[in-house]
Amino acid sequence: ILTRAWTAATTGRPGPVVIALPEDMLTTLTDAAPLTGPAHVAEPAPASQALTDVEAMLSGAARPLILIGGCNWSDAGKKALQAFAEASDIPVVAAFRYQDQFDNFSPVYVGEAGVGMPAHVKALVRDADVILAINVRFGEMTTDGYTLLDVPVPVQKLIHVHASDREIGKIYQPTLGIQAGPNAFAAALSPVRGGWAGWRAEGRAAWEAAFDAPVQPSPVDMVIATAHLREVLPADAILTNGAGNFTVWPNKFYKFGPKARLLAPQSGAMGYGLPAAIAAKVAHPGRTVVCFAGDGDFQMNCQELATSVQAGAQPIVLLLNNGIYGTIRAHQERSYPGRVSGTTMVNPDFVMLARAYGYHAERVERTEDFLFALDLDLCERLARGADPAPNPVPDARRRACHKGKGMNTGQTVRLGADIGGTFTDIALDCRGTMYSTKVLTNYSAPEQAILDGIDIVLHDAGLTPADLDIVIHGTTLATNALIERRGARTA
Repeated sequence: ILTRAWTAATTGRPGPVVIALPEDMLTTLTDAAPLTGPAHVAEPAPASQALTDVEAMLSGAARPLILIGGCNWSDAGKKALQAFAEASDIPVVAAFRYQDQFDNFSPVYVGEAGVGMPAHVKALVRDADVILAINVRFGEMTTDGYTLLDVPVPVQKLIHVHASDREIGKIYQPTLGIQAGPNAFAAALSPVRGGWAGWRAEGRAAWEAAFDAPVQPSPVDMVIATAHLREVLPADAILTNGAGNFTVWPNKFYKFGPKARLLAPQSGAMGYGLPAAIAAKVAHPGRTVVCFAGDGDFQMNCQELATSVQAGAQPIVLLLNNGIYGTIRAHQERSYPGRVSGTTMVNPDFVMLARAYGYHAERVERTEDFLFALDLDLCERLARGADPAPNPVPDARRRACHKGKGMNTGQTVRLGADIGGTFTDIALDCRGTMYSTKVLTNYSAPEQAILDGIDIVLHDAGLTPADLDIVIHGTTLATNALIERRGARTA
């Protein structure tokens, strides 16, 4: 049974397997040798005649389109498909939430077919005369509610390639069905030529234009915020999200290069983003992981913040708080105007909640503050062990501190460091406004921990070391010298 379960879970279209056992078997011993891992099943490759037919159908097309998705892609397979698409100048559309499987910076990438499908993507799928669908499971999302392709036989000529024969013809009867793995199929393709350069160029231009969205009627403009993320996040960043209207920002306003990843549910599962981000941080501790979450979405699994702290795997969480279950509210207002019910929320103070779990947290209420709050270097240092104590909302305090910055107010900016054997308490008195943090100093680099803690309180106050008037501490001369190098005199 276990051998069958391993094989079913890891071959074809991978997925979970449930095994039901009688209770007495749970405690009964056996002499059978345990499995050491799943069986290796070679990826099915396409037949040569099938490849000839694919090339003929694509070469004879006026408006060809490649639709990709699914799992089991290797780096080599993705590179091979990109090379084929670019050499053939055929536009590529990603299936719902698979846009990270194709380099968005490639000139042939033209968008995602999913929830909130852009008009130009709908037109591409609807108007294509030949669609090469690789590794795609057709469903409601990818077809805009089954409106873009006729059931059971589409108007478009459909070439459906999938490793599982159960997916081919399940909804749409293809003109040509090919049981093959995505990597083996992509590696076997040869470039084709045709007069569709303008078709591809129009699709690409429409996708690029979608990023120039109008100013949003919100104190924090997420168009500007996601543009900032595109500039500052590293090339191998991992983005995650759950379910809700907020997912438009990571799904439609971020460009995924060949090293970036998107972990997001196709099932509409609320609360998926935070556990996925924690798992990503466990698997890749050196990579930047950003979780997008709505207020309702976040509260499905917010207790997992404790898990992330315990595991030392703290992602960056961007919580978009609008006080409602936004997607459900949108459906209510569209289908039942004036009959809104049960979608308004009374939320906790998320900043204080995150700090209670041991996270550094800030409330951002203006677009311009987002650029300051998202300090990637600081976020990574916090994840390595700094433990800011719960403080009042930092933005209001920062503004109060800045009122006296650069002015002769007669008040000093003082930094205090009480250095102990296990923890060091650091406090900043910014003209009567207090900031504090606690850092762990009983490991191999206590001096760096102290400097990280100083950076934390300075960041909270919006100051630099040059703004300090005096540093007060009781410690060794070596640490005195370290702190003095930050630009302040000591007493």
